[in-house]
Amino acid sequence: MEITLTPELEKLVSRKINSGRYNSASEVVQESLNRMFREETDSGFLNDEKQRKIENLRREVMKGVEQIRNGEGIVIDVDDLDNFADEIINRAMERRQNVGEN
Repeated sequence: MEITLTPELEKLVSRKINSGRYNSASEVVQESLNRMFREETDSGFLNDEKQRKIENLRREVMKGVEQIRNGEGIVIDVDDLDNFADEIINRAMERRQNVGEN
């Protein structure tokens, strides 16, 4: 197999060989291709996981939208938002403590 590199890539390969880490241009190219393959494989897995999380989030948002449409929502004044958030946090902490006690 024959490949052509840009002058910049040729310099990079030479620097890698001169560093002593690689013995030849073939080793540099093989390592680069292996890394690229691992990155693509890992990215594919992460993309699938991210996609599942996005879909779950989308479903939860749509549940909320439906609840609001059905009149199940509550109206909170912007000035009361901090108090409301504190209340939610306190409830969650109480539930966590109760679960830990059982």
